Amino acid sequence: MLWLFETGKLPVESPGLSEMGMIDDGVLYEYSGKLLAILKWGSYIKQYLLGSVLLNVFIFPWFLQVGIIGSLIDVAVMFGKWLLLILISVIINTTLAKLRLFKVQDYLAVAFLLSLLSLTLTVLLG
Repeated sequence: MLWLFETGKLPVESPGLSEMGMIDDGVLYEYSGKLLAILKWGSYIKQYLLGSVLLNVFIFPWFLQVGIIGSLIDVAVMFGKWLLLILISVIINTTLAKLRLFKVQDYLAVAFLLSLLSLTLTVLLG
């Protein structure tokens, strides 16, 4: 959920507006042509990098190989990890069709508390 929020893909509905949109989509209305393509490309790169860190550090830090054959295996494993992340992202996006703007803070508060709990357990348990 935090990955979706950070990449701007979490759908929200503002009570003052009659349309639903993403958090970062307001900036895209001001640009067109090459500048719009650069902004979208930057958004895709940010989503890929944050997703790769999420997959390889926090969720599935296994299956990392060394060498040429290991690198080929890593590409296939990374492809499978990304398919799983995309599937989870699609499920979250379809189940949370619209979020009110004040409910986004609740999800971020839960994510913050879970990370604080994880940090506390790591310090206490070693």
